[in-house]
Amino acid sequence: MAASESPTEGGDGAGVLLYYKYAPVPDITSLVHFYESNCRSLALLGRVRIAPDGVNVTVGGSMPSLEKHIAAVKSMSLFEGTDFKLASCDHPSDDKIAKECGYCTGGIRCETASAYIKSKGAGFENVFQVSFIWKTF
Repeated sequence: MAASESPTEGGDGAGVLLYYKYAPVPDITSLVHFYESNCRSLALLGRVRIAPDGVNVTVGGSMPSLEKHIAAVKSMSLFEGTDFKLASCDHPSDDKIAKECGYCTGGIRCETASAYIKSKGAGFENVFQVSFIWKTF
């Protein structure tokens, strides 16, 4: 569905935008500067992957900002025919009920990470660690 066909267009809530273009990128440096400037000015957050053979983008922000971003990208010939996936998220989920399981291979990072997550309090009770068992054969 093109952005212009999106049933969520025009809302003032938050949204997420996904698109990719598999085509040779003639000037990677210019494209990097475009994304840095455009995403910063529109307060978009996410990931932009640029390679010699294409671009993959997942960004989030306000719907008006995402629509402005789409318009700016569409003005570049590189993105001709690109299918922009735009979805609103007027009521972002604040659920923290997924179970998280960390396993340790003998390093300190898993101990630090699980302690940090557990320290967040209510809503982060489902954090578990699997004990590492050193076994020689």
